[in-house]
Amino acid sequence: MSRPSGRIPDGFRTTPWRRRSQPEYGPQTRPRRRATGLVAGLAGCAGARGDDTVPEPTAAPGDPTTATVDLANDAVAPIRLPVEPPVTVEWVNRGPYVHNVKSATCHDAATPWEYFSGNYGEGESETDTFRRPGVYEDFCTVHGTATMCGAVLVGNVTLEEPLPCE
Repeated sequence: MSRPSGRIPDGFRTTPWRRRSQPEYGPQTRPRRRATGLVAGLAGCAGARGDDTVPEPTAAPGDPTTATVDLANDAVAPIRLPVEPPVTVEWVNRGPYVHNVKSATCHDAATPWEYFSGNYGEGESETDTFRRPGVYEDFCTVHGTATMCGAVLVGNVTLEEPLPCE
């Protein structure tokens, strides 16, 4: 009978407070089982048409598009992001300072929502998906609403008043 080598397998890390291995799962590393099943299902159907061509995968109705907001130093670009639902917004930290994104309601026209990304550093990003029309306001708690704020304008909506950082 062979003895374990003591080497920690790839994809696992040792957490000192528990002294056991855990898979590294997080927002960007969760297993994607649905996509694998879909691809396997499509591959199994390819031969049923009687030819060797594999159909091109298409986006299912309601799949979100992606839009990007850049956070650099103490600025947000764009401050107002007009998009159509459904959309996944990615806030990318392009500067050397720590940032975060927190939901806000600075105006009566704002749509209430709950979101907090937590702090993240240069080159990192966080996302949230918007499926319903509305005015979704946000800000960086590190720098405050007077410096770093924004609004995701989902659907056919407008925000007439200026944001605190404009």
